[in-house]
Amino acid sequence: MKRCARTDRGRGSGGGGGRGAGAGQGWRRGFTLVELIAVLAVLGVLAAAMVARLGTTSTTRRSAAGQLVLRDVGFARERAMNVGLVHWVTVVTGASSSYTVAAEPTVGAGYAARVALVEPASGRSMQRVFNRDELSGVTLTSATATEVGFSRLGRPLDSTGAARSADFAIVVSGGATVTITNSTGALTLTP
Repeated sequence: MKRCARTDRGRGSGGGGGRGAGAGQGWRRGFTLVELIAVLAVLGVLAAAMVARLGTTSTTRRSAAGQLVLRDVGFARERAMNVGLVHWVTVVTGASSSYTVAAEPTVGAGYAARVALVEPASGRSMQRVFNRDELSGVTLTSATATEVGFSRLGRPLDSTGAARSADFAIVVSGGATVTITNSTGALTLTP
C-alpha cells in the first residue's frame, strides 16, 4: 500500500526529516487528483479556444477573399471610367479558381486584345489565384458568366461589348457574393 502522507513526521527515525531520504521516508512523489483535474480543465479550455480560433480563421479568410474580389472589380470599373478604355474581369471557378483584371490597349481594340493589368501599389499582376497561400481553402464557387467588362461610363458589358441585360455575380466559397448591378455598375458584397 502506498503512503500518501509524510511517513517520518520528524521523530528521530534517522532520516533527518528531509524529502526522499530513504525508502518509505519523506513525501510521496506524484500528483493529487485535484491537481490532475485542474490540469485537464486548463487543457480543455485551451483546446476549445484553439478550435474556435481555427474556425474563425477560415471565416476570416473567406470574408477577406470577398473584400478582395470587391476591391479588384471596383478597381477595374473605376479605371475604365478614368482612362476611357474598356476593362475586363475574367473569372475561372472551381478547384483552380482565379480571376484576372485586364484592359483593352486602345479605344475599340475589343475583348480579344485585352492586356492583364499590374496592381499599382505592389507592381504585381492583377491575376488572383485562389486555394493557395493566403487564400488557401477559399475558392470561387460560381459566377454568372466567365467575364464582365466595364465601359468608359462604368456600365457592365458582356463579352461582345454589349450592355449586360442582367446583374453579374461572383460567389466565394462560404457564400460571400459580389454583385454588379447591370443598369449602373454599382458593386455590393453580401456575406
